[in-house]
Formats: sequence, structure tokens, C-alpha cells
Amino acid sequence: MDDDDNASSKRGRGATSVVVVDSIARHLHAAPGRLEPLAVVAGDDDIEGIRQRHLDTVRAQYRHARIAPQASPESALCPSLSFSPETTIASVLNEFSRSDDDDGCGSSLRTEEERRLLELASVLFDEPEETAMDGGNDDVAACQRVLSVRRRQALTKWLMGAVKDSVNRDLVLASASPSPAAASVFALMSGHRIDAACLAATSHRDYRLAMLVAQSGAGAVGGGGNDKQMRDLVCAQLERIGKDDPSLAPAYRRVYELIGGRVGDASASLDWKRAFALGLWFAQSPADRISDAVSMYENDALLQSSTRSAPPLPAWLFQGSGGDDCRRRLSTLTLSEISASISSGSIGAKRAAARAADLHRRGVWDPVFQLLKLFSEPAYPLERALLSESFSAARGDSRLSALLAWLLATIRQCRGFEDAKSSTTAAVVVDSLAYDRLLTGWALQLESLGLWHWACFVLLQLSSSPAHKAHAIRALLDRSIPTSLPTASLSPAAAADLLPLCATTTSQAIDMVDDDRIEEQLRFVLDDLCLPRQWLYDAMATRSRYDRDWVDVRCNGGGSTDIEMTSSADHPVLAAAQRQFTASGRPIVRSYFD
Repeated sequence: MDDDDNASSKRGRGATSVVVVDSIARHLHAAPGRLEPLAVVAGDDDIEGIRQRHLDTVRAQYRHARIAPQASPESALCPSLSFSPETTIASVLNEFSRSDDDDGCGSSLRTEEERRLLELASVLFDEPEETAMDGGNDDVAACQRVLSVRRRQALTKWLMGAVKDSVNRDLVLASASPSPAAASVFALMSGHRIDAACLAATSHRDYRLAMLVAQSGAGAVGGGGNDKQMRDLVCAQLERIGKDDPSLAPAYRRVYELIGGRVGDASASLDWKRAFALGLWFAQSPADRISDAVSMYENDALLQSSTRSAPPLPAWLFQGSGGDDCRRRLSTLTLSEISASISSGSIGAKRAAARAADLHRRGVWDPVFQLLKLFSEPAYPLERALLSESFSAARGDSRLSALLAWLLATIRQCRGFEDAKSSTTAAVVVDSLAYDRLLTGWALQLESLGLWHWACFVLLQLSSSPAHKAHAIRALLDRSIPTSLPTASLSPAAAADLLPLCATTTSQAIDMVDDDRIEEQLRFVLDDLCLPRQWLYDAMATRSRYDRDWVDVRCNGGGSTDIEMTSSADHPVLAAAQRQFTASGRPIVRSYFD
């Protein structure tokens, strides 16, 4: 190895070592030119729906991108990529809505939970449209208080929509309760529907309860404000009655505990979102910080030795764990109840409980809770909040985690990665392995779905040096570009853990793209992504060498070999191949078989 090779090797082993997809994909790809089925684990999802969701997600990014080729020859290895400064999380979410309108099938986001997740990110990290006081921005503290109340109001609206289905379900079950009036009032209060709760109380001629309910609720949307004096009086009365007094029905006791701000006991048998919302709405005043409610819920559900609220486990954990009743019951269990369920119950419930205990041990939580933690704790690491397993049972599914990392670290610039280098430029993420790992994981998914040209766009976002980006993209082109003429394509990777997991394992094949599709993909990477044309020529030459369609080797008697060039001497692909394999001064045949 000469000095140049030594220097190059040292640079490659430096702190800027980037995770690239070529080493992984070489093990996952089927033989070039041969179609193999793509293993998918899916329920109602088919492979085309999965591909469409990935396509819509990356297009939402692309519509805000600005790509230009580098002017100087020294930096011509990779085009430059930036994003519009007017981009917000809400504008990206609007791109998904536009895709749904264009497609007419609403398939951009896999579930309503995914859309709500992006809406929550917009609520927490986008700036409200109007934050200034009427008198100007001179009083910074007053402006911050107004901003806090408006954000709290937006979060309340989001939570009311997120828990609406579970509230309606409890309303249906309230009629079978021993105290239907109290059960209905509590269900409505747990969804912050204060006006409806008052109407429910008055319809049962419980006017005093309706008067107390009207003074509760601190969500800044239709609530009474949680008057402290009223809460203290209710708590004092509950203490005087005692917990074991049968004169107060348990359903009514639960309502009064909620009015008095004792949300720990009142949150029993509720899912984690409603348990968190009770603390935000009934244990705080309208001007309190959201971070205090997050800390209150975390202490009640995760940190105490005897927890009283359900932990924020990922929603996918409860899918496929039996019937609807079983899934609802599992989603409301506390940590101690989950541990007890491991040794009892049905096989599906035992497996779900064991998985829940493992997720709790590793700190894998619902992405909604992770966003709340990111908003509440400035030191909370982005790497921990965007674990792929929080979004999907497939640990290699990086679509949503990479999208949120892009939104929070690059677009909003509100949080960076711990391993990223500091920079004075507009780009926050610089040389971060954690960020690049998410991007390369998503690029590999796109490549496995036959969207290699969009994988090139994702790799342009790598936070490492232009040389590393060029290496990753050129390796992708080597795997994906057809021969000198667009007559073949590389088959997608077969990797089940790269795609969303549901109940049943199926195998579906991706049809090989036709010539027109390949030409369209090539035009996209050349004209829209501004990749150097020479990169494509080199990739075609490498593929031609692999397929042996640019030389014809004939073995004659006596061991002699004749070589016949089957491409024109002035063909750019052949010229690139000749440069590749004769630069070292060795014969082409020798380079071909080495």
C-alpha cells in the first residue's frame, strides 16, 4: 500500500466515519438481473401501499429542498443541498394532505396516529402565528406567558382529539355502571369536555355536581380554570369522609378526586394519554408550564415504586394481542400490573406483557411521549427520543424517525444530536453518526422498494463531508444503475425487518421497472438532483463489467484468449470502463478477472 492509500485509510478511520448503506445492502441484495420476492410482514398493507407511503414522505421533503451543483472543481464531488427557510412542520404536514388529495386514497400516512404525531410536533415546536402582544414586544416575559398559554391551548385541542375515541367508548359503557351519571361525567371530564360533563350532570338532576364541574379544567379551552380554593375545599371534604366510607359511591369519589386535582388515583384504568391529560387539565392552573405536567405524569407512571398510571408504551405493542377488549385492557395496565400479567392470562397477553416489560427496561416509549419529553427537557437526547422501535415493531423501519430528525434538527433547529459537531452555519447537524444512521436506514428501505433514485436524495442529506456523501451515493449507483443502455435494473433487497410489521407474514414481488421508468429515474438524478454525469457513466461501466456485456472473452485451443469489444470505442460508458480498469497499467482482462 502506497503513501496515498495510507493517508486515505487514516482519513476513513477518523471521527467522521459515516454509516453507508453499501456494506449492508451487499448482503441483502439478490443477484443482479434476477428478480427475487421482497419479504414483507404486513396485515392490510400491501407492498404498493408501503411504497406509496415512503414515496409521499420523501416527496414532502423534496418539495422544500434546494439542490445546486457545486461550482468549484474542488467541491464538485457532491451537489449542495439546503432547505427553504420558510419550511415548518405544519407546511410539511400539508404536503401529506396534498398527496392524499391527489391520490384519493389517503395512504400517505399509515395510520391516523402518524398524522397526529406530526400535528403534535407542529404544536410543540412550530412558532404560533401570532405571539406578539397588542402593545408590542417590549415586555418579553409577558410575550412568553402568552406564548405558553397559546401552546397549552393548542396541546389541549390536540389531546382532546387524541382521546376522543376512548372517551366515547367509556360513555357507551357508562350506562352499565352502578352510577351511570357519575361514570358519564367522569368520562367526559377525562376528555376535557367540560360543557358536556355539566350537561350530563344536570340531566341527572345533580346540579351541585354540575356547578363544581364548571369550575374545573385548566386546558385553556372551555375549562373553568381550576379554582384553588374550590379544589382545597373538595380535597378537605374527601379527607373528612375517608377512603373506606361506603356512603360515597366509588364512581362519585373518582369524579370528586378529579375536581380536587388528585389525578393519580383518578387515572386508574385509563390509557397513558388520558392519564397525562388529567394532570395537565385538573392538577394545574391555566398558566402553568407543560413541562410540569410531563414531570408529574412521569413521576406517577414511571418513577414511583408503586405506580398508579399506565406507562407510555408504543401503540403497536397492543395491536394483535387478542381482541379489542384485551388490547384496551393491556393499554391501561400499570407497570406492576404488567409484571403480574406475565405469569397469568392468555398466551397473547403474556407475550405482550413480556414485551412491554422489555420496552420499559430499555426506555422505548410512545413517540408522543418522546416528543413531550423533548419539549420539556432541553437536555433530553434526540438519539433516545427517535428510536425506530418507538414508531414500529420493525427495528429497521426508519421512515418516521428520520423524518422527525430532519424536522427537529434541520428545519426547526430546536434540538441537535449529542455526537454532532458544533457549527456556526445554518445547518445544525454536522458530522453526526446518529443522524446519518437514520438517513442511511431510510435510504436502504427506499432502495429495497425500488426507489433508489429517491434514496440518492436522502443520502444527499448526510451530515458528513462531501467525500463521504459521494462515496455513499456512488455505491448506491453501482448497485442500482443498469448497463450502458437502460435495459435492466437491480432487484430490490429482501429484508423483512425494514418494513412495517403487523400480524401475518407474506411474500410479494416487486415488478421490474420498465425502460421508461428507468429513463425517468436517470433523468431525475441528473437533472433534479444534479448528480455528476460521470458518476452514472462509472456506475454503468461497473455494472457492465459485472454483467460481462462490454467484453466478449473466447477461450481458444492451447489456452490462448481472444477479447472482442462489443461496445463502440467512443461510448462514454466504455470509456469510463477503460479508465477504471486500465488506470493501473494492467491489462483489461487481468483487471476483469481479478
